[in-house]
Amino acid sequence: MSAPFRIAIVGSGVSGLSAGIELALMKTTRQLDITLFDERTTPGGRTRSFVEKNTGDVIDNGQHLMMGCYTSTLRYTSQIGTSTKLSLLSPLQIPFYQKNIGTIGSLQVSSKLPVPANLLFGILSSDLLANYEKLAALRFGASVMLFSYDKPFANKTCKELFSAMHQPETLIKKLWEPIILATLNASIEQASAQLFLNTLRTVFLMNRTFSSILLPTVGLSDLLVNPAISLLQTLGHKIHTGKQIVAAHEQSGVVYLSVEGVSGYDTFDALIIAASPMPQWAAEFISQSSIPAFSPIVNVYLWLDKKIVHHPINGFIDTDLQWCFPKTSKHSTQLIACTISAANEMAEQEPSQIVKTISDDLFGSVGSSATINHSVILKEKRATYLMSPDSQQDRPPIQTRFHNIQCASDFAQNALPMTIEGAIRNGQRAARNLFNDL
Repeated sequence: MSAPFRIAIVGSGVSGLSAGIELALMKTTRQLDITLFDERTTPGGRTRSFVEKNTGDVIDNGQHLMMGCYTSTLRYTSQIGTSTKLSLLSPLQIPFYQKNIGTIGSLQVSSKLPVPANLLFGILSSDLLANYEKLAALRFGASVMLFSYDKPFANKTCKELFSAMHQPETLIKKLWEPIILATLNASIEQASAQLFLNTLRTVFLMNRTFSSILLPTVGLSDLLVNPAISLLQTLGHKIHTGKQIVAAHEQSGVVYLSVEGVSGYDTFDALIIAASPMPQWAAEFISQSSIPAFSPIVNVYLWLDKKIVHHPINGFIDTDLQWCFPKTSKHSTQLIACTISAANEMAEQEPSQIVKTISDDLFGSVGSSATINHSVILKEKRATYLMSPDSQQDRPPIQTRFHNIQCASDFAQNALPMTIEGAIRNGQRAARNLFNDL
């Protein structure tokens, strides 16, 4: 009987967990021995939840928007048995608010009409857009469908793309900028035009169900993390948290890993690098001409004494606040999760100032105020890399120069933004690459 094929996965976020689950459930004649390492003591990376001590409510470490186009995520939740903990919001319908004005309209995309008729009808019927904005959006959509601007704008920003396409500033503010902030976590002046074009096609132009919203009915840890860890351990695999890899090298098909505080090296037959950001030792296997800057996200949780928003997802125009999502609470009448992407300035502010700014934006936009019983500010200063044109071009491939070493972090190249879906997709692909090598 041959020895088990030992696989090390560094990083226990959803990319590393999805790689481990994909491998653990594969049917192979070779016994697999999988070990996950993570320098953090709590698994899940940036996609996790916790019990807020003052209220007893479960909150996520950041609001993550999941959609029907998250096919890899849906495969993963099916594997770990949590598909039933996702609620489908279909059709996509989002009200938009403007400060001191109130509701300025909504955007809805049909889940019954085929693509692209669903998007065409959604734009034409929207009361968010003026007629000239609708015509400009449709002209832009036609160019996206025809791939007209992919090659000339492969290394350009969204702002340059919109200028070339003569998109009105009002349309950019109402429609394009909210999508870019939510998906790319970057301003239009910095965001990769190619990534934006890829995102539009994936969400709106491939399948009529892809634009639907997936709403978790539990915290992210119970949806994506804890069940995966339990399954891996049940299948006999190992999870080592609080264990930092400090060095690694490959020789003659063997991977050598050095764990902080442990003398010598542990040896493995294969390695999946799923940590994000990339650890320094990964440069041994992954070539990058430069390390991109980070783009922060600030999340503000407000516990209110009355309900002031009633739709599952709400957009805001011309305010620091970009999106808010009402949540259930055991502590207050309504819990609202507020999201600010590309939050470079806000990430440096004091919590009291952030609460004042966001609550003023929220109350002034929805036209209703409430008493704030409690608030929590979560700053993720390294939420994602800044997905500029240069960063997009410089993303490393999943397959490294070594056949037995894969790069599965959310930054690895998959033509998608750094999202839950991108991370899980890369984890699954890295696992399949190793399986094919077996």
